[in-house]
Order: sequence, then C-alpha cells, then structure tokens
Amino acid sequence: MTTTIGIALHPADGEDAETLLKHADVAMYHAKERGRNGYQFYSRGIHEKALQRFSMERELREGIEAGQLRLVYQPKVRLVDGTVCGAEALVRWEHPERGEISPAEFIPLAEETGLVLQIGQWVLREACAQRQLWTEAGKTPFPIAINCSAVQFTRGDVIGDIDEAIASSGLDPRWLEVELTESLLLQDIDSGIDALQRMKRLGIQIAIDDFGTGFSSLSYLKRLPVDKLKIDRSFVTDLASDSGDAAIVSAIVTLSSNLGLTVVAEGVENDEQFEILRGYGCHEAQGYLIGRPMAVGMFESWLARQEEPRRAVP
Repeated sequence: MTTTIGIALHPADGEDAETLLKHADVAMYHAKERGRNGYQFYSRGIHEKALQRFSMERELREGIEAGQLRLVYQPKVRLVDGTVCGAEALVRWEHPERGEISPAEFIPLAEETGLVLQIGQWVLREACAQRQLWTEAGKTPFPIAINCSAVQFTRGDVIGDIDEAIASSGLDPRWLEVELTESLLLQDIDSGIDALQRMKRLGIQIAIDDFGTGFSSLSYLKRLPVDKLKIDRSFVTDLASDSGDAAIVSAIVTLSSNLGLTVVAEGVENDEQFEILRGYGCHEAQGYLIGRPMAVGMFESWLARQEEPRRAVP
C-alpha cells in the first residue's frame, strides 16, 4: 500500500476545520497528479489549478451529453504495396468556445474521473456504426481500430461494451480491432490473458499498442492471444540514424513474423523510414506520411483517391 497526503496549515491556509480540510483535499489531488505515494502542501496556485480542473471536468460531462465528441480516422497501409489495410478511430472534443481540445489534455482527466468509461462506450458504438455504413456503401473492407484504456479494461465491462456495439451496428466482428498497451496487459498477465481470450471469442482482432516500451514483454508474448503488434513511434522516429532503434525494430519484426503476428509501425513520417521498414519485412505502416487523422468526409475523399495501388500517400 502507498500513501498520498495533502497538507493545509493553520492559520495561513484556513481559519476553520472545514476550510483546512477542503484545502488539504485540493493538495492531496495535486499530489496524486504528480504520481501518488507522496505529499503536497496547499498553495493558492494549486487551488487555482484545481478550480480549472473541476471546471474542465464539468465542461467535459456537459460536452459528452451535448454531443461535442467526434471521431477522426487515421489510415494504415500495407508496406508491400501501399494499399489501405485499416484505420484507427481517434476521439476529439470540439469545445464550443475553446475549439478542439487535445486528447492529451482531456483523456487523463476522463480516466481519473471515470468519464472515460462513458467516452469509451461512445467511441465503440460510433466506430462500429461508421464502419458498417462504409460496408453497406461498398467501401473496401478493412478493420477499424479503437483504443482501450486501462480504466476501461480494469474497471469497466469492455467485453460487454464491445458485444453491444457490434450487435447494435450489425458489424461483422472481424472488422473491429481493439488496441491495448503492453504495460496494461503485464500488470496481471493471467487476468489479461483471460480477458483477451474472451474478447477473441467475440471474433474481433486484438493489437498490442506501444510495443517495446514495457518490460519482460518478450517472455509473455507467446502466451497472449493477440493478432498484431504496433511498434511504438519512439523507435521509428530515429530509425535511419540510430543503430539501436534499427536493431530493436528489426528484432521485433523478425520475432513477430515467426510467431505469426502482423507488425504495424507507428509514426512513419518520411520515405526513408518507409523504405527501411519495408526492407525489414514490417507489414503495415501508420503516420503522417500515409495520412493525418481525418474527419469522416475527408477520410472518405482520401479513400476515393486510393483506388490505384501505390507505395505511399504523403
């Protein structure tokens, strides 16, 4: 067990017990944000930050109810010929006054408050419904990938949510792909394997996201019932200039291929990275060289331009 402590001092931080407890509580939440298992003294700056946090939490709740969330889609292509082989659905928050708010700003808050459970359910329903619309319109079939957070996986009923989204949309389960981080799965490997096996029985595909950033993953890889590995972008960024990154990527591709897994490289931003990855035998690529995350209309226009196979689309 660990302890996180918030501290408020009399009389500087309050003249009565109620005020002191309130300010100590504010300090405690700040200590949690800094990594837990520590302490934090109350200050006016912390209080102002807490007010901003509570305001954003309220606005996010209202935004979810008001339909301010939307999905954008980032394509993936096969490295061998540049044909489209998938897309990742990413959530965005269109604030009526502040414009688009970065997921890096509101997703951590959503995870801390539990709102990510509601957001995750919406993302699943929306992504499955959109993929089914494309299927009915005769678009090239490819899986839609969605991210599953640690809170969804450990505290929610993500398997039930997936089943409900598939059933309500009428989507063939093979066109849904769920991405989970390796660090999440390794927290409790036996429980993780059991949950993944139940997901697989639904007929969906499973990918390990940010692969290579965790510990002891190779010893457990053969036990995990997964279909794909996504090489973390940190290994792709300096692929052409860092021999260490190149060796890691090459090893991951070789190992995964021998295990019958598809390898996806994230963060592919230039032709040199593309060619190196193709030379290693990497199967799929995702990144700004291929296409940025796009709203539905833009993504459909992008798809229409991919009728002829090509190596890559900047």
